[in-house]
Amino acid sequence: MKFFRLTALALLLAAFFPPAAAGAGSLAVFPLLDLTRDANGVNLPLTGYLRRQAGKLGNTLIPAKEIMAFMVRHRIRTLGRLDSQAIAAAGKELGADLILQGTVCQLDQTPSAAVALSLQLIRTSDGRTIWTTTKALSLDDLQNLLALSDPETMADLFKVYFPTLLASFPGKINPAGPAGVGLTLTSIVLRPEYVQPGRRVECRVIISATSRIKPGSKASVQVGDRVYPATLNEEEYGVTASWPAQRAAGTYQVTLVVKQPSGRRETVILGRYHVDNAPPSLVVHAVGKELDGLVTFSRSLAIITTMP
Repeated sequence: MKFFRLTALALLLAAFFPPAAAGAGSLAVFPLLDLTRDANGVNLPLTGYLRRQAGKLGNTLIPAKEIMAFMVRHRIRTLGRLDSQAIAAAGKELGADLILQGTVCQLDQTPSAAVALSLQLIRTSDGRTIWTTTKALSLDDLQNLLALSDPETMADLFKVYFPTLLASFPGKINPAGPAGVGLTLTSIVLRPEYVQPGRRVECRVIISATSRIKPGSKASVQVGDRVYPATLNEEEYGVTASWPAQRAAGTYQVTLVVKQPSGRRETVILGRYHVDNAPPSLVVHAVGKELDGLVTFSRSLAIITTMP
């Protein structure tokens, strides 16, 4: 019981004494994926609250309107997981050193307010995830542990939760990243975007020469829990691979894996594709001419099929 009281006390202290400003660099806070709504739900109010809290850490925030325009321009429809192309583009077009993205795992108003978020901080220069955190908190935790009834609403809970969530946010970050470390891609081709089960999916990737791929490196692509071999052209820094689409319908993320002779393993998310095993639903329209209130046809009948 003593341990729990100390834990709750630490949460309250974090709320009243937030961490010092970090000044990490320019930060783009992307809309939070809200799984409490649906598989690709968005929570803009909570994203705004997170932006304000991140701004208190000394970060230069990229305007939300610019981020939304960027997402529209690049047709980003999936939240919570940007691929390497989008990350690199955000660095160039938005001038963002860092990207903060995340997922709302729990958000309950009743019977007791509760919140749980998972966040990832990504450096745009090399696409690396440099910080992650996942935390959950409810009013019951605070009231039961401290026998206090001070927090009563979701807003009260946020005042305690967010300083704790961001307490370990890194303070000193090199926007350029360590020299010679990480994979930088100059070109990604992943197709088709929509595929039937068993049909071939292929990818072609060009790795930047600054990534310094060592002779003897091996490449592969990972899709879910399956790993497929890839061909690595060391002279042109090109990677090609193809594999059969999965039988089960769904969205599949593709990750490039390069293993250096030293054993170092580099990974970059290439994108995702969708497997659709449902047959198309067709609607048949018989096209004729109306004559004296009746639909009439000539000697031939035109039938036009359209997708509903």
